[in-house]
Amino acid sequence: MHKLRNVAAKLPRKIQKDCLDQAKRIFSADSLEEAEKRFQTWKATWEKVAPSAVSCLEKDLVAVLSFYTQPKPLWKLLRSTNTIERTFKEFKRRTRKKRQLAQ
Repeated sequence: MHKLRNVAAKLPRKIQKDCLDQAKRIFSADSLEEAEKRFQTWKATWEKVAPSAVSCLEKDLVAVLSFYTQPKPLWKLLRSTNTIERTFKEFKRRTRKKRQLAQ
């Protein structure tokens, strides 16, 4: 999700939705090979229109597709940052100083 936000930041507003909708399809492929094919198709479509957005995703493609090396039941969990963000939020909540009531 964070990588797609980075890509979105490099796109003109008028093409953001179409470009990101197609980019999201990369992460919903049934295999790593299919995801790489979808990336190549996406790249061919958007490289001339938004080269900085394409290079943003391309430079980290191996890392963002690394969840495909894990068992399929874990893919949804691993491609999302929700677990990490929830852990950090809980950590902050528990370590935040408590204000004492004025005496």
